[in-house]
Amino acid sequence: MSRRQPVNSATAAVRLMAGAAAEVSPPAHVSVPAGAMPFWRAIIHARPREDWLGAPTLMNAAANLAWTQWRIDQTRRMLDGEVEIAARAPAQLASDLLKMQRLEMGYLRVLQQHGRATGGEAAVVAKRNAAARDVRPPEDDDFLAQPGAYN
Repeated sequence: MSRRQPVNSATAAVRLMAGAAAEVSPPAHVSVPAGAMPFWRAIIHARPREDWLGAPTLMNAAANLAWTQWRIDQTRRMLDGEVEIAARAPAQLASDLLKMQRLEMGYLRVLQQHGRATGGEAAVVAKRNAAARDVRPPEDDDFLAQPGAYN
């Protein structure tokens, strides 16, 4: 296995910039509906692109987490009365919500544990993530090109 490039080198900065510009898509074999894509993007932006591409099982967990968070949001909207309840009693929806929240916590644990296994110790990972965050353009900046803005 090759060594990781130090985060304070010029080569690493160029690699991080190139990675920040490209969007990571969910795996083709895991269904991520259009409604879950904002959750997918938020999950993916938590780590550098190279970490996701280096661990396909990590991407599966991220896609499943995005779907689960989307379903939690939909269920909460039904309980709050924002969306029409789909032939289910509120008690059943509340039970489903609790189950999905447990599932969400499981996926979050998987992503955290796997991140340490593939990324290294917390101090090194924190430096690499900070460097990647500094390189990534702000999402609300209309003057910079954004990945997928013209698709």
